Amino acid sequence: MKKVFLFISFLFCIYVLSAQEMDVPQKVLESFSAQCSSSDDVIWTFNGENFVAEHYDEFEKVSYFNTEGQWLKTITYTMEDDLEKRILNLLSDKYENYYVESIQTTELSEGLIFHEIILMDDDDEKIILRFDEKWNLQ
Repeated sequence: MKKVFLFISFLFCIYVLSAQEMDVPQKVLESFSAQCSSSDDVIWTFNGENFVAEHYDEFEKVSYFNTEGQWLKTITYTMEDDLEKRILNLLSDKYENYYVESIQTTELSEGLIFHEIILMDDDDEKIILRFDEKWNLQ
């Protein structure tokens, strides 16, 4: 039930944000095209510091660009079905009373890549599991 509510809330936010027009500087658009050339249906926002592009190219992604057009990071959201068997086994063995709330991979402009799995239980207790680029638990 919580997942359905979160998904509906997310869709509503996208709808509201898409109704607003955003003037994105050309250098930011060019940087986005170079970094995320296969993405469609981009929704732009400005978070007070950076331009944020919500887009999709096989997975849901959120990319951040500074006002000079420099790409800062991209967060890719995946599904539980996309996890390797050893990670699924870890979750079922050690966190059997939790469900997966989200799975994200963050790629930073410095070349660092890391993964996070956010787990929740029925009492809304949250656990964040952090993994390195090769999915080794940190």
